Amino acid sequence: MIFYRHQGSIAIGSRAFLYSSGDLAVIPPGARVTHDRIGDSALVHWLEFLLPGTTGPDVSLPLLTTLDDPEWLEKELLGAMAMVGRTNRMISAVIWATLWRIHQSAAYYREFEELYIAEQHIRDNLHLPVRVAEVAWKAGVSPRTLLRMFRQAHGTSVEEYVTMIKAETARRLLASTDESIKQISAKVGISSYQHFNNLIRGSTGMSPTDYRAHARQAQ
Repeated sequence: MIFYRHQGSIAIGSRAFLYSSGDLAVIPPGARVTHDRIGDSALVHWLEFLLPGTTGPDVSLPLLTTLDDPEWLEKELLGAMAMVGRTNRMISAVIWATLWRIHQSAAYYREFEELYIAEQHIRDNLHLPVRVAEVAWKAGVSPRTLLRMFRQAHGTSVEEYVTMIKAETARRLLASTDESIKQISAKVGISSYQHFNNLIRGSTGMSPTDYRAHARQAQ
């Protein structure tokens, strides 16, 4: 989560956005991000966090939000940052309150609500071979329609999306659990260590062991 107090541009993956002072960016896990400031000064407040999954309705979060009351968020963030190393409760409260403040309904950013069903089926079955026909059947659409939806929403094929989610899930587990690399590899449906190593290197430039050490050091 990045709160800007200057102007510039941010590229998240292949998409670029202009931001102004008072804007808030929420970066998905594992996304590659670059910044270019406009002007000579740069000031940001940022928090890196991992929130546990909970039950409840699915919601959508914008990558970049222009806040109606940026002073409120800046005050809350500074208060939360002052508590780093002392208690996580205030930090978690600020993060949750901010996310709920900017969230939209699950269908707000989507033309195809069936994508949520397809994506969830993929996430729930990463340990198994993912077949396009099966995902399409689960979402209630044809394989051709499913591919069109993924191309339009993600700019990828279904298979490329599966690989992306496997890498995202593996990175999260490496950073946040003590599970062995073999266990994590099995959870994302990869039996070969070389294949798993290539998956992590392809998205981080590091081996699974090095990525885990780097992520732990940054926490």
